[in-house]
Amino acid sequence: MTQALAIDLTTAIDLTRCRWTQKHGDITAYGTWWLAEDSGPRPCLVLLPTHHSAWHRAHPCVVLLDQAWIWSEEVGDPERAARTAFEFCTALRLDAGNPSNVIRVRAIIVDHLGDLTSMPPMPTDMRPDPGEVLGEVTVKEDGKVVREEELTA
Repeated sequence: MTQALAIDLTTAIDLTRCRWTQKHGDITAYGTWWLAEDSGPRPCLVLLPTHHSAWHRAHPCVVLLDQAWIWSEEVGDPERAARTAFEFCTALRLDAGNPSNVIRVRAIIVDHLGDLTSMPPMPTDMRPDPGEVLGEVTVKEDGKVVREEELTA
């Protein structure tokens, strides 16, 4: 699912293990790997405020590789992308009532689709040690807790 996820940054994503980063003013895009799956790390795009001091007020916005198609201008789902961009604005503490913020968030994601789809598997030397406890993750959808679990590598 593509949505704003309420997670602990040290569990499902580890921004010290990024393939790339790109600043877009007050929003930074990260190409990293989603660690909260038994199937192993999967490429994902993460949006967060550029200034780390704002991280405690914002939630990371995650686009998983298997959901990247939603954002495609050729074959995507524009309504779903617009709704999710609105949710991402809220999670990033941007004024979601301002259409230019919603359009900007969507544009950042679209700009990085090629980067996301071309990401290789996480290099072995970057993977967490097997059995290493990464922490806990809480996934929320529409403000309701959908899933909680402890994560290990």
